[in-house]
Amino acid sequence: MLFRILRELKKNLEPKTERGRTSLTAVLESLFLYVVFFAPDLYTEPAGIIIFSVQQELSRVVLYGILIIYLLFRLKIIAPDMLKPHFNDIPACGLALVLLFLTGFCVGFFVQDFQMIKGPKGIIPVFVAILSCLLTGYAEEGFFRIYLLRNHSPCSIVYRMLIATVLFSLCHWYEGISGMLYAAAASLILSLISLKFRSLHGIALAHGLYDLIVWLN
Repeated sequence: MLFRILRELKKNLEPKTERGRTSLTAVLESLFLYVVFFAPDLYTEPAGIIIFSVQQELSRVVLYGILIIYLLFRLKIIAPDMLKPHFNDIPACGLALVLLFLTGFCVGFFVQDFQMIKGPKGIIPVFVAILSCLLTGYAEEGFFRIYLLRNHSPCSIVYRMLIATVLFSLCHWYEGISGMLYAAAASLILSLISLKFRSLHGIALAHGLYDLIVWLN
């Protein structure tokens, strides 16, 4: 089934060609966006506990808000079919959420080094958490699962998925080995779901809801 899905993707999901745009331009743009919006997480040292910070999450809201605005402009060109909500977003969201929790359970069972999490307390911190998780879902899914897979590139769809998975897991290195393994598995799952259902909103909402449940649990 996996190989059949990948064959369909290779035939039907190649990005649109833009006038005056080369593969090198697309690669440089992708690297620039990754360094600006996601590389700061690479400098966060792993710790035994992750503590919710209103200030840090508000900074993330501003940063990801800027990225989402840019992605809306880009995705209108390379993936216009992904922007409009449609019925497939519902099963995509449900399936993604179930598989995210199952993946987290499996990784936690075998690795057992997940960090402790101290979530938000109070009305304002919870509101900030909701806003941050929603924007995180759309920013990260829009970039790693739609933009990188659809952007004009010399690589095949399979290699783009692998590259997106490696880059996404590196963003979670501060969560330790288990966090990186979970991020890698989740990236592959969300990529396949997004491309199979042609859905951005489904996986973005599932991602945001999963993060929120983890914070509030």
